[in-house]
Amino acid sequence: MPNSDILVVGAGFTGAMIAAKLAAMGAQVSVVDALPVASGATRRALGLATPMPSPAHIAATLQAVQALSQLAAQHGVMPTPCRVLHLASTARGADALRTTWLSLQDALSSAPVTASSNTSSNTSSNASNGSNAFIGSIASASAKKTTGQLRWETSIEVVPSGFGGGLAIDAGFTFDVDMLTAKLLQHRGVTVHAGIEVNQLEWHADANKMLAMAQGYTIRADAVVLATNSYSGLLSPYLADSVQFARGAVWTSHLLQGIAAQQRAMTGDELESELPKLPWVVDGGNLVALPGDDDRLRIAAWQWDESRAMGQTTPNENIQHFLTQHLPGLSQHTELWQSGVTTVTRDGTPLVGKLDSEAIPGAALASLPGRVFYAIGMGPYGLAWGPVVAEQMARLITT
Repeated sequence: MPNSDILVVGAGFTGAMIAAKLAAMGAQVSVVDALPVASGATRRALGLATPMPSPAHIAATLQAVQALSQLAAQHGVMPTPCRVLHLASTARGADALRTTWLSLQDALSSAPVTASSNTSSNTSSNASNGSNAFIGSIASASAKKTTGQLRWETSIEVVPSGFGGGLAIDAGFTFDVDMLTAKLLQHRGVTVHAGIEVNQLEWHADANKMLAMAQGYTIRADAVVLATNSYSGLLSPYLADSVQFARGAVWTSHLLQGIAAQQRAMTGDELESELPKLPWVVDGGNLVALPGDDDRLRIAAWQWDESRAMGQTTPNENIQHFLTQHLPGLSQHTELWQSGVTTVTRDGTPLVGKLDSEAIPGAALASLPGRVFYAIGMGPYGLAWGPVVAEQMARLITT
């Protein structure tokens, strides 16, 4: 394969955002993935971009969602604005969510004009700490407007049965994330090699290049970016203390119009009364229900390593329970089940950084001279974090 300035491992949404950003800055970027483009965790994201409802991160992800919407439109992938309803499955969780709503308004009203950090000197850092104008410049007038996009919703026409209320955020949108990923990778400075799994990284001192070894291929680059959530072979030895694996499942219904007609004929009941009117995000992204433009409902659920250790049920069981409790008319109308894995951090913010060979003595990468970067742990709000992560990675590599 030809030499590249940057090799990005991972052809999902995050890898595409990073590759397109670096290519726009003049770099020649190669992207490799063992799977086809956007076939991993990206497909499980359901194409829903919504700000992260956390006082510490609402401002950054709100601005990132707005930028992502503009980027999608520029590439001919039209975003569909939507209100997103955040819910909690327990009474304690609902109380905490309502408290969060009040804190979010305070956080946005007092959002700073600039933010700063020193990520370039650290081995790793959360994306929310990135020192760039992208997440740092928030005018007070914009912040005041944003507080009006948050409200506590109790209407039975919006809040599903079994929930007393929810936090509605008007700043979300849905889009075809597979299409945007593919279009970002069509940048003339980006070359994609699907079906290639990198299994070893080496530093070639004579050529002053990183060597990425794959089945029958050797890829040479000045730097390598690991942008694949589930690439345990490369990531787990170095970042196991910072991220945890999450197993996920996605359920897709049959066409809703056909289900509604069948239910009407059999019982006389109207299915529409129980269907989501807008996307639901339950328990901080552990479960997401999204009505699609294709007349299907999709529900994704994730289970972190910690929750599995506490004896919680599997993602498939969580979806089945949710359907039975809140959407009983759909529970027997399954068109498709999908599964996958991703990684998350404990506070839900991505990790972006550079592998420091001095910090991992004796490891396989100990001889690599600071040329390996990573963007992992995108979590449930990974689409919202995408622009922030791409911007921060560009700064890390060019600093």
